[in-house]
Formats: sequence, C-alpha cells, structure tokens
Amino acid sequence: MKKIKGIYKITYIKNGKVRIGHSSDIHKRWSCYLAELRNNTYRGKEMQKDFDEYGEDAFKFETLKECDATEFKKLENKYILKYDAIKNGYNKYLNDLSKEKKIRSGDEAEEYHEFRSEITSGINNGHCLTDIRIIEEIRWLKDNTKMKQVDIAKHYGKRPSYVSRIGKDRWDDVLGVQPVWYKNENKAVNFGEDTTLGINLNA
Repeated sequence: MKKIKGIYKITYIKNGKVRIGHSSDIHKRWSCYLAELRNNTYRGKEMQKDFDEYGEDAFKFETLKECDATEFKKLENKYILKYDAIKNGYNKYLNDLSKEKKIRSGDEAEEYHEFRSEITSGINNGHCLTDIRIIEEIRWLKDNTKMKQVDIAKHYGKRPSYVSRIGKDRWDDVLGVQPVWYKNENKAVNFGEDTTLGINLNA
C-alpha cells in the first residue's frame, strides 16, 4: 500500500467527537491506534474508554489532507479549530508553531549534519562532562592492553558503548595516557619475585 502523509481525522460516530493528527504514513498510524486501543494501552483515557465501550466499529478513520511534512503542524492546527477538536474532541492542545524545527533536505541537510558533527564531537561536546584525563586513560587502555571494553567501562563507571566510541567516532584526536592505577597494579608485589625479569629471588 502506498504511503500517504498528511492530516487525518478519527471520528467517534456515536457523538461526533474527533481526533485530528498528522503522520508520514497515515495507514500505518491508524494500525498503531487500533493495536494500542485493542490492548488497552492508548494514553488518551477518554478515547480508550469510548473504544472499550463500543468497539472499533464506532470509530471512523479518514485522510483529510495529503501534504508535505513542512505543513504538518500548521494544517493540523487548522483542522483542530475547524472541527473544534479540543473542546468537543480528543485533542488536548494546538501545536506551538513558534518552536517548529526547520526541516532540511539535500545538500543543506548534509552540510548541516557535517557542521553539527564537527562542533559536537569529542571534547567539543557540551553535553560531555567527562574529565579529559579519563578519556586519555581509556584511550590508552584500549590501544595498549588486552582489557575488555566492558571491564574498562566498569572501572570508570561508564557504559561499554561510551568506551567503544572513544578513538573511533568520538575523541579520535585525544592521545592516550597510561593510568597510574594500571601501572601500580602491574608492579611486582613484594613477595621476593622480580616479575620484570622473571627471576624468583627466593630460589
């Protein structure tokens, strides 16, 4: 079935209440509604109550307007007002068009992606609160030891996926620094044995 993107309307036939929405695949969205309503997991309590009482035959689903994604919220608002879907329907509010994100495509999208990747990668990532020293130590352990990434992650209290990305697609310009704890952990303990030379001094 061909994908249809645009604005849809769900009508509760018993009293005319409607739910207006938008989707990039309208038929699939209706299937999702039915699955949630049948399993009693739909978040809209009022619509769920009506469905439980009268079943899916009491609801009509239809496409109001095929449109591009750039028009979704504006047109959804138009139809919410037209059908009074907040006061006499299942919608709770109008979309805030002032917060609508710009939708990029083609070369503009690719250039923007590269720009965002550059300014948010590695130590430029404003969301990364990790001490750079920890990143350097993890990088060294990955490059110079046989420690498993899951063990490194556990030692530093990080997720394995976080450790995996260091030196791969994040912080690839950071040089590794040997952790002091690793150095000490591998020194010979004073049991009379020089592990560096492999000589047992007690022999």
